[in-house]
Amino acid sequence: VGGELVGICAYKTNSTDRLGYAVSVNELKYVYAELKEEGEVYRGVMGITVRNISEMRTYEKSANGISLDRTNGVFVTNIPEESNAAGLLLYGDLLTAMNGSRISDKNDLRRKLYDHQEGETVDLTVIRDGQEIQVSVVLQ
Repeated sequence: VGGELVGICAYKTNSTDRLGYAVSVNELKYVYAELKEEGEVYRGVMGITVRNISEMRTYEKSANGISLDRTNGVFVTNIPEESNAAGLLLYGDLLTAMNGSRISDKNDLRRKLYDHQEGETVDLTVIRDGQEIQVSVVLQ
């Protein structure tokens, strides 16, 4: 793209599919700055798996009680027992904001987490059973 860096190959499969996975340069900006300043990269994590609501099919939204016109936020699909979010978040929760800032998708959630370290608490706006609630999670 005009001789500009757009990403770095992070993983390539050995299968006949010849799939490769790249990290975008926008993601690398965060990592580069921290590596340059700290010499290491530290990230707080919630220890959950999420899915973009915008990528869900109509029948999936209907089956999970999600408004068909909702496109922002993430759908919680897994919370391992060892996660600090276990018992606080549930399968099917919709995460719509973190610390008052709207979550558009899982990449946006990841970028928001870049600003937080292990042991910090983040406040999540969650839609559960059609009701908006607030949940605080200590990052791992």
